[in-house]
Amino acid sequence: MPRERKYRAPKPWPQAPVPGQEGKAPTVVKVPLRNQLEFQRTIGKRIIGSMAFGWFGPLYRSLRRPYPTDLDDATILNLLFHTVFSRFITTELDAADANLFEPFLATRQADEVDFKIDFSAMSRVHTLPGIYVAPTIALGRLAADGSRRFLALRINGLTLTPTDGNAWALARYFLMQGAGLHVVLVHHTPLHFQFDAINAITMSVLPPEHTLLRLLKPHFQFTLSLNQAALHSRLSILTNNQLFAYSTFPGDEASTHHFQATGWSGVEGNRAYPAYRFNRRPPRVFGELGKFLDVYYEEVLRFTRKVVAAIPAADPQVLRWADAVSSWVPGFPNAEQIQAPDALAEVAAYCVWGPTIAHSTEHYGLTEDIPILAIPLRLRVPPPFSRDIPAFNPRSLTRFGDIFRQRVAWEWLVRDHTATHLKDVGYDFSAPELRRANDEFKTGLQETDASLRVHRFVPLKRIARSIQI
Repeated sequence: MPRERKYRAPKPWPQAPVPGQEGKAPTVVKVPLRNQLEFQRTIGKRIIGSMAFGWFGPLYRSLRRPYPTDLDDATILNLLFHTVFSRFITTELDAADANLFEPFLATRQADEVDFKIDFSAMSRVHTLPGIYVAPTIALGRLAADGSRRFLALRINGLTLTPTDGNAWALARYFLMQGAGLHVVLVHHTPLHFQFDAINAITMSVLPPEHTLLRLLKPHFQFTLSLNQAALHSRLSILTNNQLFAYSTFPGDEASTHHFQATGWSGVEGNRAYPAYRFNRRPPRVFGELGKFLDVYYEEVLRFTRKVVAAIPAADPQVLRWADAVSSWVPGFPNAEQIQAPDALAEVAAYCVWGPTIAHSTEHYGLTEDIPILAIPLRLRVPPPFSRDIPAFNPRSLTRFGDIFRQRVAWEWLVRDHTATHLKDVGYDFSAPELRRANDEFKTGLQETDASLRVHRFVPLKRIARSIQI
């Protein structure tokens, strides 16, 4: 049957990261030709079209304003608490933080909560000539009435406070630079590359007619080809080759990869940078963003429980699949663990939720909720060297080319250009009860979108069926 031939050799399989990308997730270098052609037909042609005609808008907007927007504490706090930047907020401080901010922590009242925004991994970035970055750690406080404020910011060997005038104002731009680079390169990394090993093994181990493969297939459709291009193509934005208009990062290629690896390998002793482990349920995210993501996960889980119920208990193919994946993905349940109550349903739910809702939320949020001029990725002025520095002109912080490159990258490679939608997903199930479950899932998604009681971080109509950019 044609369906059976579809998954014959060559079968993709994960391997260790290639030299120069140590510390990253397992990668899949050899992607079947049919997958590459499917990606090019559906996604690649749009990217090629953007390269031909998609630079006019970024050029016009960059000519109009080639410098960052004015920033104040209220603006930054609003972005941190009401956008996808919420994932940076942690109320768990490490021993080093306690030592660093001891005088400020001592003033906390019983009904107050301190929070930290840690971008210290910026120290891994080796900048291009004339460009500056700086590791930053911000300390803030939540009052009982919900108000919030910054207490201090550590940068360039200094601990600044909001009373430090020009130095504080300049440091804020480096804080937001760190936010932009972390959401694109560090925190977004597990959303992409954790699924490569799972995808390849699913395609190679499970037979085409298997219910689990049919469940996961629509959500893994483009990831192998997309991630192969992102990690291994010489045209990738990660090379930061300055011949390409979309090369917007501040560092050289080697340090860009090293910085990105933080999203997988973490930073020992710093809970703001945990090493990656597979989650059967979404990791905790602060505030309304976490609630939004959890609501959708529960809807997905209701569906996957119905599907998994049709898979025989201790299915030998599923056990083989789980053992293979667990050998590559930290925290993924092995053959014994996958048989625990609800384990397979939760694993499947996460594999559906991650490439769709979680991934689409970040792309939508970066382009629709966060002004690009609030997160300049390149800064041309060094970080403050003392608490008393002269006034600076925000227009000197960037050049036209810096803003143009970032706008091109955002338009071509960050803005969500949804080709296939989660709301229309079909799973090619043959059993009538699973077809009904498919229909009920789509109805449930619509009802979830309509009844949300938290901020809609991405509308259902903008949620992609799989990772598409």
